[in-house]
Amino acid sequence: MGINTPTPETTLDIRGVNHLGAVTAKDGILVPRVSDLTTNGSVNGQLVYLVADTGSFSKGFYYWNGSLWSSMGGDKTDDAWVNDFANTLVKLGTKSDGATARDTGTDFVAKDNGNVGIGTNSPLGSAILDLTSDSKALLITRVPNTSAIAVPENGMLIYDIANKCIKVYQSNSWSDCLGTLTSPMISGLNCTSATQTGSVVSGISVNGVYISVPYTGGNGIAYSSQLINSTGVTGLTAVLNSGILTNGNGGNFIFTISGTPIGSGVASFLFTFGSFSCTFTINVNGAGAVSVLDCAGSTPTGTLTAGVAASGATQTVSYTGGNGGAYPAQSVSSSGVSGLTASLIAGSVNNGPGSVIYTISGTPGSGGTAQFTITLGGSSCSFTRTVNSPSATVTSLNCASGSYSPSSANQNVAYNGSATIPYSGGNGNTYSAGSGIASTGVTGLTATLQAGALNSGSGNLTYTISGTPIGNGTANFAITFGGQSCTFSLPVTAAITIPTSITLAQNRIHMIASIFDQDYLPYTTPTAPASTNVQAADGSNEAVTINVQGTLTTAGVTVRIPVTATASNTLPAYSTTVNVPANLTEDGVSRNVTLSWASQAYTSSTTYITATIASVGGVLNAKKLDLNAGLGNDTLGVLLASLVYPYNNAYNTTTYQVRDIPGIPDKMFGVADNTGNSTSHYMLYLPVVAEDGNTWLNNNLGAHYADINHPNFNLAQQATSASDYLAFGSLFQWGRKPDGHELITRTSATTGTFLNGSTFTQSSNPTDALFIKYGGGSGNWGNSSGTLWSSESSANNPCPSGYRVPTSTEWTNYVNSAGITNLTTAANSILKISAGLRRDDSSASLDTVIRGEYNTSNHNSADGWAIYRYFSNTVPPYTTNSSYYKVIGRSMRCIKN
Repeated sequence: MGINTPTPETTLDIRGVNHLGAVTAKDGILVPRVSDLTTNGSVNGQLVYLVADTGSFSKGFYYWNGSLWSSMGGDKTDDAWVNDFANTLVKLGTKSDGATARDTGTDFVAKDNGNVGIGTNSPLGSAILDLTSDSKALLITRVPNTSAIAVPENGMLIYDIANKCIKVYQSNSWSDCLGTLTSPMISGLNCTSATQTGSVVSGISVNGVYISVPYTGGNGIAYSSQLINSTGVTGLTAVLNSGILTNGNGGNFIFTISGTPIGSGVASFLFTFGSFSCTFTINVNGAGAVSVLDCAGSTPTGTLTAGVAASGATQTVSYTGGNGGAYPAQSVSSSGVSGLTASLIAGSVNNGPGSVIYTISGTPGSGGTAQFTITLGGSSCSFTRTVNSPSATVTSLNCASGSYSPSSANQNVAYNGSATIPYSGGNGNTYSAGSGIASTGVTGLTATLQAGALNSGSGNLTYTISGTPIGNGTANFAITFGGQSCTFSLPVTAAITIPTSITLAQNRIHMIASIFDQDYLPYTTPTAPASTNVQAADGSNEAVTINVQGTLTTAGVTVRIPVTATASNTLPAYSTTVNVPANLTEDGVSRNVTLSWASQAYTSSTTYITATIASVGGVLNAKKLDLNAGLGNDTLGVLLASLVYPYNNAYNTTTYQVRDIPGIPDKMFGVADNTGNSTSHYMLYLPVVAEDGNTWLNNNLGAHYADINHPNFNLAQQATSASDYLAFGSLFQWGRKPDGHELITRTSATTGTFLNGSTFTQSSNPTDALFIKYGGGSGNWGNSSGTLWSSESSANNPCPSGYRVPTSTEWTNYVNSAGITNLTTAANSILKISAGLRRDDSSASLDTVIRGEYNTSNHNSADGWAIYRYFSNTVPPYTTNSSYYKVIGRSMRCIKN
């Protein structure tokens, strides 16, 4: 049947037409419209249109399928269609043309109960999404890290790219990685391309050495730590800390090397990772060694300032005796001033002399002196660097009110003194020592600012002044400090003219004996320079405390300066002054010391001039020294002052030193003699420069003035006359040790008691302290050797360390230099020779003839007799070298070796 068409093509063909009868697409068929579907249909295929949603039915077309009303047209939103040709894919939200629907092989199902199945057409009822496959996986969202999820919700699941794992959001936070990762794997390991940082030296603990071993094909998985012990050269350990492999190529395993290598050569390390193994090696260099490391002569560059990072600061330290071996890098922290580090790059020492350069880095915490103690090739030393303080400022300097000590200098004579310059408006900051300021006007002097700290307000700056003024008049110093400048001036006295007919002796010494010591035994021969330190001998106080306060008064002490005169003339007056710092005085008061002499006439027979050494402004109390620390390895004690004076017409200069000394202990000081007595030789002596220019002891060995146990102990006292028995001392048989045979207690100029007896029994090496009397023959006591006293190192040398028995020639030279003609003139000489008498060879009694017989180190090889120096006022020749039996006991005066 056809409606609006004469040619129907189906059982019922209805075509829409307009009012003109033309067929259009705008008209349709209107089926019955109903308001609900509660009534069953009357016949299968009955068609209706539900005009509104009602109950479980939505508006739309429905047909009766014989048992219920069935909706026509599917999803009204047109968002689900079946692929038209392949018929394999359901597209959601995208329309596709399709001829047929699938009825088999369905792999995506969305059921009306909310279950979705992928890979199955019957999803599990309790699963909202059921994924089924035997060859495919679920790929979840991948994000850079958990922070990429702006608003996380509990139950979210992601793959964290940064941590290479799956994480879930639960209990309002992201979880740690879920599950276990796979094993770390690489595709290649290359030890031959390993690189090394730092160097390794035999026998030296390793620090800062690393080995980098490259690998390829890493899988980005974490690996565990490893520890590998070295072979070949043992003692080293390579430690690989745990880490994460690089994804792909370009990764490196970093090993830290530690330990102390035993020997030199090649240290090998077998490294295994997964299925790959290789061996990397380290060259162990032979240890460098040097014989001397010279910090004292090291060279600094750059400056250091408190609070400012060091830049360009180095210290070049030289060495000698290098063996060509290697040394490791080192870093040494500063002491004194903190915050600095001296660093040395690893290297090798030269074969022979060379140097190393330390770079100084860091920021010093304060001004002052930074000290670095370094070790290289088995030698150690310390160098220091001055750290400048932050800027110090003042509002004014007052050079016009400055003071000087000493108050003036002498032309052509070395000057060592100081200037004190007042300031005001100081800001309280510290300041470093300045560089030298050369004098103008009278040149040759340099003023140097001493480091210190400004007061907050007024105070004084101290400049040391040194040098030799060239000319006379005024030496001017233009100074600048803290933003202010001024000029101070030092007077320079015109030089005296020494006549051509006189020459003064050089290198004179005046000793001030000053000592306090309660713990001096056992006494140890010094090997270091003298100091003012206190050195405990054994920690226990002795029975006798040695306490002598040495002084120099304002009246001073008269000294003799030997001269050589060829004619008569007058020596002009002279004076020079130097300062003794407070740390060298017992009371902590700095004193000036002056050497002066008055104008004095002389003739060709004059042998000396007199001069005075005196303290200025008060008594100088010399520092009391410790016996073990204060003497020094030169046995000259501590230098207090060095007074310069001209000694000839060419105005050449020399010095008169004033020295502080605790005394020179007797060779047997605190040592048991052959009687077992260790207190019998408690004697101390002073060195004195005599007319011949040699240094001698000031007293005879055994003199009571030298004996700390004697009531007349006076370390600086010498014989007051030829008959001063307190200066006579012991009587030695020629060539014998100070074993006790020589000891005597003097009671007058002609009497005394020997501490030990006598015997006729001879011995080449006596084990007792008995005086061996004459037994006939050549008159020796049992040992005929002529070399028993020949040198300081001779086994029987009775003199203190550094001293020996003088030769007969040295006695003759001394007598001639001092102009000695008899015993009286000998007693007036610098050595104050006295009449010590002698012990008789036969009776062993004290000879009462007033004379002095002094041992020499020589003997007469023809008759085996001892040679001695003779002094007398009654028997001519009044002084000469003579010889007689060795068994006679004679006086002993020692000379410095």
